[in-house]
Amino acid sequence: MTSRIGRHLPLLLVCFWCVFVWANFARDNATTGTLDREGHIKGQDFAQFYVLGQIAAEHASTDLYSFDALAARLDRLVPQYEVRFPPVHPPQVALFFTPFAPLPYLDALAIWLSLSAILFGVCCWLMWKSVPQVRRLGRFPVIALCVGFPAFHSTIAIGQVSVMALVWFTLGWLALRPERLFLAGLILGSLAYKPTLLVLAPVAFLFARQWRLAILEFEVASILRPDLIHHSRIHR
Repeated sequence: MTSRIGRHLPLLLVCFWCVFVWANFARDNATTGTLDREGHIKGQDFAQFYVLGQIAAEHASTDLYSFDALAARLDRLVPQYEVRFPPVHPPQVALFFTPFAPLPYLDALAIWLSLSAILFGVCCWLMWKSVPQVRRLGRFPVIALCVGFPAFHSTIAIGQVSVMALVWFTLGWLALRPERLFLAGLILGSLAYKPTLLVLAPVAFLFARQWRLAILEFEVASILRPDLIHHSRIHR
């Protein structure tokens, strides 16, 4: 009996964590309007991407890298809550969120969070299908671990868009397994939308002496983000 409790105790703790964090998330967002129970805008990070979508929809390219213009748009969105984000995202990100621009903010947020949860579930399922060691853990423990994964909770609770990176990393990893290096380079090069993510894979490839793969990823990134190359040349 004691041994069975010892084996299942970690899983019980994970289940308790799931109930606690998601009940707290539901409680914080069970309010009317754009502010949660703590007085923060719902889906805090998503607000900037919603505004970027509006900029792309209105073809207001001069607002894309203007701190004051972004601040003014966010103030119109939630005048009762001051929120500021630095203008660091490329035009590709703004174009991606254009379909959300015509929607009311809370409707757009609900769609994005639902899409994030679905994509996260698909990535977890792909790992389940591809890695026998994961399947050996059992279906219920894996589901509990995925639902209780702190990064997933943070993505939903704060309205982050990190699921986009998860999709690219998952597809890139799946392409690397059968050594489809060209496809992996194309996929991982798409991480150029966020340069801090882009540097991770090339470093790993260089340590593994996969020079061609590192160069290919850099070339794809330079095509998608020529502004990065231009910016680096200006500051030399």
